[in-house]
Amino acid sequence: MSGSVAFSFGSFGDITTVLQLAWSLKQILLEAGRGPSEIEELVTHIDVFTSALQQVKGVLEGRNADAPPALANGISLALRTCLQILSGMHNSLEGQKKKITGAVGRSAWLTYLATCSWLLLGGKRKVEAAKKQLSEQVDAITTLLAVANW
Repeated sequence: MSGSVAFSFGSFGDITTVLQLAWSLKQILLEAGRGPSEIEELVTHIDVFTSALQQVKGVLEGRNADAPPALANGISLALRTCLQILSGMHNSLEGQKKKITGAVGRSAWLTYLATCSWLLLGGKRKVEAAKKQLSEQVDAITTLLAVANW
């Protein structure tokens, strides 16, 4: 079909990569046990985000038709944006985790994470912005799918 592209395995792989990164970030945040309520809200937000993205993945996997290039490009852009946001948060925590556990051990890391996780992620403003951006990307993908009227 001219003017359209099929969603490749890479598209599903991209969604899977984003889902795995979100799960890994959630696991790091949960390591310290019960943390500040803001971190618990972030974990809940990650759960909602991954649920929505899993539904999108299911819709895309269930389609055999080709997708218009604009749709494929829009979804790819949204996924790259999600990957950047999650990678930034994940890398920030992982970097600190390696430093602290290497210097003073895992229990010190867990204590530090429980008390300073909000700061490790860049503060409330940065985390709220990241949550909003992740939601916007899922909204963009679902809007693209609705407009394409698959």
